[in-house]
Amino acid sequence: MMKFVAFEQSIYVTDFKNGKHYMSSIVGHALINSAIFGRKHEIKSGGAAFMCMFFIGLGISPDMDYLVYWVFDYQIEPRVTHSILFCFVIGLIASCAKKFVLKNTFISVSHGLFYMASFSHLILDLLVGVHPMPLFWPINSNLIKLPFGILPSAGHIDIKNIYLWRNILIELVILMPVSMLISCKLKAILFQRYKAMRYVFYITLVVGMFVGFSLKR
Repeated sequence: MMKFVAFEQSIYVTDFKNGKHYMSSIVGHALINSAIFGRKHEIKSGGAAFMCMFFIGLGISPDMDYLVYWVFDYQIEPRVTHSILFCFVIGLIASCAKKFVLKNTFISVSHGLFYMASFSHLILDLLVGVHPMPLFWPINSNLIKLPFGILPSAGHIDIKNIYLWRNILIELVILMPVSMLISCKLKAILFQRYKAMRYVFYITLVVGMFVGFSLKR
């Protein structure tokens, strides 16, 4: 079962001032959202590259509270950008942008992929098992986190931090196979041309998840 933490008694596990980030890294979010875009599209043109970057932007948009802190020196509490409502609104804005502003650019992109991109952020952060989020805000301000974790957290953001790079590597070992599953075209190409790849694929995923699960939290 999910672990519920009362908002009033919670300790925020994201330390803006010290650059500590106890959630999935931007690398993981970028990888998954590139795969979401790649479900039915290939990056063969500048327009496709723009659309892929747009999806990556959707995937990392819940972390815009970092931008608010860096620009205005204000820490949003609770982190409402990590709520179901916020991700729905982001998906809705992207869907409206496709219909009224970027209809020629995103003519072949289904509306559902926009919501899939924004909600992927919550899923990845939940799978870290450290960062409690106000998922049901504003109906309920309780913070929610899983009682276990599969993905490592980004940790202290410093290029000299060896644990940052270790965690990103573990994250990639887990999420690269997942991104292949999401991207139907890539999965079909790999499995059809290199049948042995499916065994490497699943072994890599299982080993990565085991290592991620065994990390101290």
